[in-house]
Amino acid sequence: MIVLQTNPTRTLFKMIYLVAFLLSLIFSWQNLISSGLQGNITHLQNNREPNAGVSIIPAIPFFQIVFLIFAWLLNYFFHQFAIQILCILFITQFIFWFIPFKQQQKQFHQMLKEYEQKN
Repeated sequence: MIVLQTNPTRTLFKMIYLVAFLLSLIFSWQNLISSGLQGNITHLQNNREPNAGVSIIPAIPFFQIVFLIFAWLLNYFFHQFAIQILCILFITQFIFWFIPFKQQQKQFHQMLKEYEQKN
């Protein structure tokens, strides 16, 4: 009987790339949302209807490649803690993104109310 053993280190090695890819999709989503919101704020500042659009094409492949290269570097230099470092850095980035995003969202809703009252 042949027993196949999986090396937990090898499984963790592969898992970091999946985690990096998923985090890169979340990061792309964050950037798209922020860009759309900023575009709508600019529209309202210029007294136009808030219907700004965003392009996903440059963001989608670029951020995935950057995240995967970064995951490879982390895995190469800090193999034991690569996933933890990647997740901690992403959570830190998310916090630094979320606070200004909520401020922009509040500004957008105030400007939208003013725009709707004028029109």
